[in-house]
Amino acid sequence: MSDPVDNTPRVTVLMAVCNAGDFLALALTSILTQSLAEFEFVVVDDGSTDGSAEVLARFALLDRRLVILENGANLGLTRSLNRGLGRARGRYVARQDADDLSLPERLARQVAFLDRHPEIGFVGSAAGMIDAHGEVLEIRRHPVTDTEIRWMGIFHNPFFHTSVMFRRELVPNDGRLYDERFSVAQDFDLWVRLLQRTRGANLRTPLVCHRLHERRTSRTRREEQRQVALTVPGRQMRELLPGEGFDDTRVVALRALFLARSPRAGWRRLADSRIMVRLFRRFSWQSGLDPRVVSRLAAGLVGHLLGEAGWQIVTHPGLALDLWRLDARECRRGCRRRIARFGRLRW
Repeated sequence: MSDPVDNTPRVTVLMAVCNAGDFLALALTSILTQSLAEFEFVVVDDGSTDGSAEVLARFALLDRRLVILENGANLGLTRSLNRGLGRARGRYVARQDADDLSLPERLARQVAFLDRHPEIGFVGSAAGMIDAHGEVLEIRRHPVTDTEIRWMGIFHNPFFHTSVMFRRELVPNDGRLYDERFSVAQDFDLWVRLLQRTRGANLRTPLVCHRLHERRTSRTRREEQRQVALTVPGRQMRELLPGEGFDDTRVVALRALFLARSPRAGWRRLADSRIMVRLFRRFSWQSGLDPRVVSRLAAGLVGHLLGEAGWQIVTHPGLALDLWRLDARECRRGCRRRIARFGRLRW
């Protein structure tokens, strides 16, 4: 008697649709023309009223890999994704938004990466930013190693949601992987929680195109996005430094300082810099981090904060000592660069 055929797909591609308009057909096509063909495509129609349902029905007639779930009413992205996860059968789950695009090799390359790295639970990629007409505006990249991702994740989302593929074994039996208390930016919260259970990575190669347009959620629900962008980092900062007061003002300042966009000046910026050093020291004590990457991050942080502080650092010996303890060699280099620059300006 022959063994039964395993019909489990390698990948479940998960998409939620709500009035995706003219972008939907392109998004669907970008998945259905992938070089890796062994997948199911679960699409949740979240109460669309603009003809998206008809587009989905037309594509479903042409490709049996497409599985359409209809909510009937608008439940929101988070609940729709969880509903789709409850139906997913693939070994891996790949996310894509209904206005974005996946490049032809995306699924194949991410599956190959996860197959080679069983210690990695989820992987994203760099992304090309495109406008409403599909013109490439720029390429954006996030940190690639688990240690770098964890450090950035204290301040900012270290993944493009639409680029991520994760192992289905991370999904609870009821499918509720995303926290339904977050109606927006639910992915940022998810990555932080997943990093408590597994490791993450990003591929340097852009494998998706993320569309920037006026109707995207980050535009239409900006204030909600901003609040979640403070809630998730603030929670992590308080866990690392329980005795420190991380109100919204301080979290905003630290997030800006991380990106070298701090609006604060004088002693406030120096105080923020010292808190960032303390956060890094606590972060570096965590188990499972790559010590070589930690050393590289420390040197980068010292150089970054020296640049932010400028000559004002002489008024804050505590910060100077903190930076010296973090990486004395980089401190010396930074001081030499500043002295040389000052000499050129004087000349």
